[in-house]
Amino acid sequence: MKLYKKLTVIFAVCILSFGILACAAGFKANYRREQERNQAYLLRCAHLAAKIFRQSDVAELASDGDSIYYQDCKREMDQIQKEMGLKYVYTYVPSEDGRSLTVAMISGMTEDTGWKPGQIVEEEVPSEALHVYEGREESGFRIVRNQYGYVATAYCPVYGPDGRIQAVTGADLERLEVVSAYFREVRWVSAWILAGCGVLFFLLRYLSRRCVIRPVVELSEHMGHFVRDREEGREFARLAVKSRDEIGQMTETFNQMAEELAYYIKQTADMAAAAERKRAEMEAAKRIQEASLPDGDDPYKDDPRFSLYAGMKAARQVGGDFYDHFKISDDRLATVIGDVSGKGITAALFMMRAMTLIRERTLEGSAPSRILEQANQELCVRNPSGMFVTVFIGILNLNTGRYSFASAGHNPPYLCRGNFEAIRLESGVPLGLFEDEEYVSADLELNSGDSLFLYTDGITEAMNRGKELWGEVRLKETLNLHQDKTCAELLHMIDHAVAEFAGDAEQADDITMLCLKYN
Repeated sequence: MKLYKKLTVIFAVCILSFGILACAAGFKANYRREQERNQAYLLRCAHLAAKIFRQSDVAELASDGDSIYYQDCKREMDQIQKEMGLKYVYTYVPSEDGRSLTVAMISGMTEDTGWKPGQIVEEEVPSEALHVYEGREESGFRIVRNQYGYVATAYCPVYGPDGRIQAVTGADLERLEVVSAYFREVRWVSAWILAGCGVLFFLLRYLSRRCVIRPVVELSEHMGHFVRDREEGREFARLAVKSRDEIGQMTETFNQMAEELAYYIKQTADMAAAAERKRAEMEAAKRIQEASLPDGDDPYKDDPRFSLYAGMKAARQVGGDFYDHFKISDDRLATVIGDVSGKGITAALFMMRAMTLIRERTLEGSAPSRILEQANQELCVRNPSGMFVTVFIGILNLNTGRYSFASAGHNPPYLCRGNFEAIRLESGVPLGLFEDEEYVSADLELNSGDSLFLYTDGITEAMNRGKELWGEVRLKETLNLHQDKTCAELLHMIDHAVAEFAGDAEQADDITMLCLKYN
């Protein structure tokens, strides 16, 4: 949508909203004034009707509805009802509890359907009328919809010869008549307001086109010429500044921007080339890292003695976690998982070095503790960056179920034997920190159906938007909830649970898992 059309729509919406608010304000003010006028008018009518009984005993008058005096009073009330344009005029005596009333006189109802003199009507007396009767206020006013119609009502007390309140007189005005007159007045006021809004709209539309749109269009056309000149290799010609207002300032700013743009284009091109080289290097590192990790799916499907599944999800393009599994011999299987300090390509290179050292020492047939000691010695010798890696290594005898393992500062794995529980182990310091460190091997016997779950702290330290950690409690609950699943299904369930917990929060650390089931 063009700017001129947008401004037209904005002006129309704003002015229309203003007109609606002005009409609403006028409506409210007129309504309040009309209500006050109706209240004063009805109270005056009620007082006129109450004066009829000033020298009468209302109770005796109601009990003798056929007397000449009653008929004279009735004619006066009928005359008030007709001449004042009222729907009903009536007088009654409320009961003390306000739940019934005794009719004295009424005008506006037929004899067949109306109240009769002396009749006791079992209905709730309006609180306004009851307050008047009890002397708590001189008169009352209410607007209500009931079985007698939609009416405005005013009440006033009827005083007896002794000066005490003996009854209540009410005057009802048909609300339809009041509303019709009121809306006629509101229509005229609204018409004038909307007409004024229309004139204001077209005036603003004309001024915006002359003072804003036309200069902006000219500047936009010049910008279009500038773009085409850049595409065709022509030099930019400065624009003439015709005014000192905001449009002139925009023109001057555009001139400065165009002069500096050539420099920034060159700088951007150089930066883009450097970024592309870095991206290519990272992509190459990623492919090398992925190639160095074994296939996560079970590569030993033909061996019925065990099943295995592993996977890694890097926090960045290149991660620092790693896992490894390979057969040392036909009856011995090695499982390794590690977590390098830091992220990115440096951590990936250190990870590949550590992984290669551990695999070489493992294939030599050393015990897990000795493997860690040898790898640590070599990593400490050539480690100018001071990086380190936590490692867990385990070797399974596939025939006997004996599992020998050692840890270099890594998270303890979980063993499922009925339920998943963390394995208690003596963990040494991570590899690469201190030379001549000693590590301790431990053994456990796996029974048929037992499972091992190895992981890195990227799982337990996954955070949601509220900076809450997923934690080991949730990990254990999820493992036990899905312990009957296959290795692949179990890892997928954990990955899904972590992702659901983190939501749209950015992954902070690499996530690596390995599951081994002894059959």
